[in-house]
Amino acid sequence: MPHDDHSHSLLPSDPALRVKALETLLVEKGLVDPAALDEIIDTYSHKIGPQNGAKVVAKAWVDPDFRAALFADATSAVRDLGYYGRQGEHMVAVENTATTHNLVVCTLCSCYPWPLLGIPPGWYKSDAYRARAVREPRAVLSEFGTTLAPETKIRVWDSTAEIRYLVIPERPAGTDGWSEEQLADIVTRDAMIGTKLVEGPRMSRVHDMGGRFGDGAINPNEPDEVFPQDWHGRALALTLAAGGLGQWNLDISRHARECLSPQDYARFGYYEKWIAGLTDLLVDNGVVTQEELSTLTPTPNSPLQERKMLAEYVAKILASGGPADRPSDIPYFSLSANG
Repeated sequence: MPHDDHSHSLLPSDPALRVKALETLLVEKGLVDPAALDEIIDTYSHKIGPQNGAKVVAKAWVDPDFRAALFADATSAVRDLGYYGRQGEHMVAVENTATTHNLVVCTLCSCYPWPLLGIPPGWYKSDAYRARAVREPRAVLSEFGTTLAPETKIRVWDSTAEIRYLVIPERPAGTDGWSEEQLADIVTRDAMIGTKLVEGPRMSRVHDMGGRFGDGAINPNEPDEVFPQDWHGRALALTLAAGGLGQWNLDISRHARECLSPQDYARFGYYEKWIAGLTDLLVDNGVVTQEELSTLTPTPNSPLQERKMLAEYVAKILASGGPADRPSDIPYFSLSANG
């Protein structure tokens, strides 16, 4: 109910200070457990998110019985997969087809299927999206790089506190025979809101960027530092030192990064790719176990300890290089005079 004198005006004007002040008050009154706050943040940061919805979409693509159940009663169907709870009490699945495209918005606030997609992105909560998605959906879609055929019908669904919608995108061509896990890797959050389409496999892998369009301008004035962040150097050093254990070679190390899912490859920075590839190699080759990774508790007395790279040998090892015998006098790309 509206008030002329708002109590929130009694708190500091800076939002961060307001949160801190309110948290301090509630904690000191014994009404809030700081550990519970940390657990909530961790849950929505790492445990609940679009990966859940992507699994639902992938299952709907490959399992006709689940697909039928999903469109009949989405709330029950996803609950059977373990996805339920706050902001997901009543969910509805809507299907994109060759003739119909669905777009989800919340014009009143930011209602969104949290158990399946996590916390809504900033643009979904923005005034501009909430207003324009209803008024000019094609223009909004174009700003996300999504262009539909003029004859395609667009249905805009307004989420409310009572109903949350999940878009089931069209399955892209070229994915026949893919596993649910492979399919889930190509389903994005934006596709499940309806602002993007799911892209199928391309002729080149995601890491092969030669000639690709749409990557913007090059910034020649970026800070000229060897390692802009301390962990960058440690990621590279860990990769080289672990490679010295002799369980894989340079090509396999690079291939591990190339085998990251398209989603991970696109969102990871350069050295994030290195550390992700290294982690997969360590587990795949039995150097560490997934349990050791999850608990950060190492099993002692690894037989590979004898191969550990020592500081006094680093210069010699780096200078020795590795085998590389490929033609180097043939250009892979040839440009015209206008290139």
